[in-house]
Amino acid sequence: MDEIHNYPFDPVIKFKQTRRSFLYKVIKEGIYPNKSSLVYTLPPNKYRIPDDYVVETTWGRSTNQCTVQCSISYNDGKPVFQICFGKYFEHKVFSVKTATDAANLFHE
Repeated sequence: MDEIHNYPFDPVIKFKQTRRSFLYKVIKEGIYPNKSSLVYTLPPNKYRIPDDYVVETTWGRSTNQCTVQCSISYNDGKPVFQICFGKYFEHKVFSVKTATDAANLFHE
């Protein structure tokens, strides 16, 4: 997979594979909480999970495109993963488990 971007000068990051691509647009970078509250993704990568982080992602062909807004915000020291969708992002699913769990809820 190729990653094409000029971040932070351009907030759009494009991922391209053979026969498909998708875009991320960083809306808000977020911040990292202090070490006592900071949560990480699962091994082997163990990425730090920021607070107040928002991206939009788009996939699909022009007639069948889908754009969602994904965010992470800490609540009581734990990250909440939220996906907003619909024409005006008026529908929402969220998970206190993982971003993958939120994505699975979105696809139900």
